[in-house]
Amino acid sequence: MRPPETDGINPMKANFRHREKCLAKYGGWYVPQTVLRIVHLAIRRDCGEVTASWLAVGIQKRLSMWAKKQINVELICEDTLDALKKRLRQVSEPALAVIVFPDDDPATYHDLEYEFDDWRIKRITERQLVRKAAQLPDEEPAGSRSNSLHRENALWMTGFSNVGTP
Repeated sequence: MRPPETDGINPMKANFRHREKCLAKYGGWYVPQTVLRIVHLAIRRDCGEVTASWLAVGIQKRLSMWAKKQINVELICEDTLDALKKRLRQVSEPALAVIVFPDDDPATYHDLEYEFDDWRIKRITERQLVRKAAQLPDEEPAGSRSNSLHRENALWMTGFSNVGTP
């Protein structure tokens, strides 16, 4: 896929949307056999169980589709960011973690990368999550409603397209 002709915002958005469509249709060009199969989703309980479930399912479905391999999401819920960090440090083999964090302090974004330098970290602010969660149904995602789930999940995950990308 060719990069955008210019570095303006509209060509970049168009390129990103085209890339999303290609990934959805064809998956990744090459996925190593050793691709990480577990994603640890760390989220504070204040964000809500339904929101956490939708995010976990969205990440799982999108990464599995891109990688053409089964990816599992391990949900880690705690009351505080410090408790989430402690739980992540207890994982025996560092892997990929998606951390939803309060964005009260701008340094938190960079501190997470520093504290988990042996992990692949993707970060989502709670503010971003709340904004996107307003579009969700009030019930947890059900695996049996595959067409409905797929459509709702696609809309839900549009704001988190960088999750799972290098």
